[in-house]
Formats: sequence, C-alpha cells, structure tokens
Amino acid sequence: MKPIDPAFREAADDEPFLQRFHRRKLAARRGEALPDEPLPGNPATPASAAPSEPEPLLTDEDMPPIESLSAESDFSGFLSPGVSEDLRRVALRRLWQVADLDFVDELDIYAGDYTSFEPLGGLVTQEMSRRLELAARREAERLVEDRPAGNPAIDEQAEDERADATAPDERPQQITRVAEPEEQTDAG
Repeated sequence: MKPIDPAFREAADDEPFLQRFHRRKLAARRGEALPDEPLPGNPATPASAAPSEPEPLLTDEDMPPIESLSAESDFSGFLSPGVSEDLRRVALRRLWQVADLDFVDELDIYAGDYTSFEPLGGLVTQEMSRRLELAARREAERLVEDRPAGNPAIDEQAEDERADATAPDERPQQITRVAEPEEQTDAG
C-alpha cells in the first residue's frame, strides 16, 4: 500500500475533502469559474523557474541503421514525430522480428490448448446416453427397412427391434423422500 504523502495530510487539515468537494460542486452549479487547484503533494511550479530547453526533434538521419538493431536496442527514437512513417514501420517490423515475444498470458481466451481434451473415463452423461439411444434407434430402423420381406422369423425379430427402438424416451426420474414425522415420546 502506498504511504500517504505528508503534504496531502496538511492539505486535508486545511479543508476536509468532502467540504472541498461540496464547495466546488456548488460553485459549478452556480456557473462560477473554478480555480485550478494544485494536487496535494505536487507543489505548483514557481514562476521564476526557467523552462527547460525543448528536446531536439529526431529525424531519419539521427536514427541508427535498421540492421544494427537488436532486442536490447532502444526503439523509442523511431516514435519521434520527425521520423518518417516508412522508417518507423520498418523499425517496428524489425522489433517484432528480433524481440523474444513468446510470453503467453494464461488469462487470454486463445492461450489454452483446445486440440486435446481430458478423457471422461467411464462417465456417460445423460445427453450422451440419449444420443446413443437415438443412434441405436436409427440403426434399428435402417436395418428393418433394408431387410428382405417374406421370412416370418426375421419379421418377428424385426418387430421386436422396432418395438424396442420406438419405446418412449425414459429418463431417470428424481426420487424424493418425504421425511416421516419422528415419534415423540414423553420423557418423564
């Protein structure tokens, strides 16, 4: 946890946060101009301080050759506004070629290996068993339709298969027990 800045404590002693918030909110509703107040802990820059010299604008001529760049090289110069778009693009392409970017965040959706699955073992879900029954029914119907007509023994066997195949879909029903009231005994 970040320690509280002592300057913030001093500012808080002058005017509590909620009072300052309320005062500024009322002033904004009235349409009054709100003065810019420095953040606690960040003293305002003195007016006498001379601004530092602006950094020189880097151009294409200031950049190192692309072939000399490695993964440890500083590519930030190529992002300067004075560098041409073509040179910037080539430098960034080089960065992607030389950088070691094989870090995979496990929270990414695409990071998992979806090519192999953990076997279910002997577990057969209700949906799997229903689909197996449907497939067996279809196969039995196909066999009945494909058999030659005229043999009474085969006709009887086919009728048995058809009856089994067209049996209503029986799903396991939940069994709930109703608790029986306990016998109350008079103890003494």
